[in-house]
Amino acid sequence: MPPRLSMEQMIAAFGSTYRAIDIRAVALKQEGAWINAYTVIRLTYEDVDETGRRLRELEKRHGPVKTDSFQILFDCRPFSAWKELCTGLAADKLSIGDMQISFQQPVWINLSRTMAYLQEDYGAIRPFDSQSWPVAQFLINAYGTPALPSEALVAETTKLGYPDPYDAVNLLCELNVQSNQSQGNQLYISVPAFAFVSDLRILPRHKQVHVEIKRHHALRSLTSVVLFRERDHQRAKPWKHRLPVALEGSRNGHLVTAIGSVALPEVEDEDSAEAQILHPDLGELHKKSHWVRYLIPQSQRNILFEAVKFFCPENELQTLAMRPFDNKPPRLKVSAGFELRMAWLLGLLGLSTVILGEYEDIIAPATGVKRGSIDILAATQRGGALVLVACTIGPPKDEDFRNLLAAAEILDREVFAEASVRILPLMCTCAPGQEGVVNGIPVLDAGRLALALRLVKAGLERDVLSFVENPGFHNLEDPEML
Repeated sequence: MPPRLSMEQMIAAFGSTYRAIDIRAVALKQEGAWINAYTVIRLTYEDVDETGRRLRELEKRHGPVKTDSFQILFDCRPFSAWKELCTGLAADKLSIGDMQISFQQPVWINLSRTMAYLQEDYGAIRPFDSQSWPVAQFLINAYGTPALPSEALVAETTKLGYPDPYDAVNLLCELNVQSNQSQGNQLYISVPAFAFVSDLRILPRHKQVHVEIKRHHALRSLTSVVLFRERDHQRAKPWKHRLPVALEGSRNGHLVTAIGSVALPEVEDEDSAEAQILHPDLGELHKKSHWVRYLIPQSQRNILFEAVKFFCPENELQTLAMRPFDNKPPRLKVSAGFELRMAWLLGLLGLSTVILGEYEDIIAPATGVKRGSIDILAATQRGGALVLVACTIGPPKDEDFRNLLAAAEILDREVFAEASVRILPLMCTCAPGQEGVVNGIPVLDAGRLALALRLVKAGLERDVLSFVENPGFHNLEDPEML
């Protein structure tokens, strides 16, 4: 649960990170005096000069709004002027340059009573730097009727290139107000905590959980933990694992990017992982969470699908599946028939298979050079293994084995670099009398294919898989001799 804090508590906890005050005011002239329609105050980590430059660029990009009866004003002050600004707000006044703006309703009394949750809340007011920092948004005096109702006002802003006054307010004040829905508040004060979890990933290959946070350099006392919870944790213990993460940071200006990792414990795909940033006094400042299955690399989620996409682009695969009548397949050759039967055998072993057919070659796009080829892809998602199968009618040549090893290396490096996937080459041939293992690659020749079918019939397909996975330690034995 995010903390609920007053503005004074936010300033006390994070005042050391604020350097400038970004002020934007929307003023209407009524009976010779300027009154407030919207005032937006943001506390930033920037230097005052940076804030001023950013505001000038914003006004230049969209165009200034200054008419005889409607103006949008910009101001920036050092954070040391915060108390002086608060004194003016306590008198329901705001001075920008030579202009003094009056609030229609008391703001300071309401502000002193207002509490805000520290959370990612940018529904009403957008961040100044496009970063979703946890923020306490203090919104004072909501409008019950439109703040900018005048047709004359609409005519003035239209001449300046804005369809209506609300568009000008939204663009220049970076608010989200609308004439026909939420007309917003008289006063917005946005007080961020400059620390958030920017990245949470699971790296199966290294058996690690990777965490990255961005924070202000002054927030050195923050710590980080990773929690793993069961899917139905409300009915079980609060978490399965709670792991502190040691972070090492590199500074860039006012901000630090801190990175750390922790050993990956035993978890299930259906579990959730959550990285938290903890403040010594306030507790949780920010968290990032997702199901484990979505934190592992894309290439780990469906091994066979990722491998297939390397040979056949996803959009082309979709077309082949949904509009087969647009692509006439080639007539089946003897070698293609052998590949089909080998796919059947691999399916009987419990593997999911894809026959690549005309997509079997790995081609370098820039040069058209053939880098390798595979006839069949077979995978076990639960076992985290991908079998690369080369098929040949005659005895396999040395070049066939080199090609298979090269393809395995390419997929390991270019598709599964971050995933924990065992890539297993396999040579299949209907030629008899071939060696069982060549260059570490298991060979299913005519004799071993017959043995494999007998083992499948006996319910011993695990023996065939053991040979494929580790041919140096497992031989195929006739099930009748066992």
